[in-house]
Amino acid sequence: MPMDALQQILHIQRKKNQQVMRNVARLWDIGQKAQTPDELLDALHPWGEDRDLHFYNVLPKFLIIISVVTLVLGGLLHQHFPFFFTLMISAAIGFWAYLIHESQKPIDEVIQFLRERMLSLRYDLHFQKLPDNFTDPSRTFSVLAQLKALFPLFSKGTEVNRLDYFASTTWRHEGQDYPVIIFQYDYIVEVATTNQRGERNVIRKINKRQWGAFIFDAPVLGVAISNTGNDFFPPYIQEWETSDIQTNRKLDIYGCDAHETAKHITPSFTLKLYDFFEKFTGDLLFHPRESIVCYLGEQDLFRLQSKQVEIQEISHLRGHLRTLGMLEYDLFKEHMLKLLS
Repeated sequence: MPMDALQQILHIQRKKNQQVMRNVARLWDIGQKAQTPDELLDALHPWGEDRDLHFYNVLPKFLIIISVVTLVLGGLLHQHFPFFFTLMISAAIGFWAYLIHESQKPIDEVIQFLRERMLSLRYDLHFQKLPDNFTDPSRTFSVLAQLKALFPLFSKGTEVNRLDYFASTTWRHEGQDYPVIIFQYDYIVEVATTNQRGERNVIRKINKRQWGAFIFDAPVLGVAISNTGNDFFPPYIQEWETSDIQTNRKLDIYGCDAHETAKHITPSFTLKLYDFFEKFTGDLLFHPRESIVCYLGEQDLFRLQSKQVEIQEISHLRGHLRTLGMLEYDLFKEHMLKLLS
């Protein structure tokens, strides 16, 4: 390919990618300034200039192909031309392709920021932040560690038990405010064998993930309910059966005190529990002393749904944000508020 043509392609690619970077910078500014979902969406239309939201990397891809072809031909013709020089030429072309290639990372980062911003405005979710009622928000991970220690659910991992990704909000229902932390629980389970000398040999490590919530200012019931078949640990040691056979088959209910459990597990509350666990699979614990409820289950409460999935330009991004929703979270909130009311 003539050098003039290469320079022309490189010039066009650089110009296009500079415009994409200006679009990215403008999107960051829009997300930071928007105060409502409509403000954010209105700022994306009309856009008024090049709407591309993907980098042009045609030339780097072409150079990679040339690099590979050069290397292959050098291997075939090594008797006529020193392979070392072919290798150096191929490496130089590949390095040039690397230098002019634009990473997708800045686009991915601004899209993720706008997603979280839209969810913050639409659902009042604040990512990586504690609820407002916590006096010292700088103690985030210390608070999460204390919350984990309150419930016997967070020691499933043999190596790692993390709550690194979370968001906070406040649910308002029937005149009552419930501060809430939605979280993602990551843990690692080791599959190991023991030899005749008693030495432990780790065969593999399995990364697992669950999702849940801490709900504050909830009733202090001291009961644990599950449809996973998991055993409970102290203080939830009193197994309880309701008057409904179908519920007993579906749910395991444990309390800290038989008398208190009988007082709290009323027929109406049992019906609400049954409805909740028709939709969700997991463990639900009401702390016996603190006004905190903890849920941990299999449904991804952070899962996003949108009618527009592929994002190649600003109009695609607007459609993605406009139809962005969290169906599992909505369903969880609806049924959990029924339990708390």
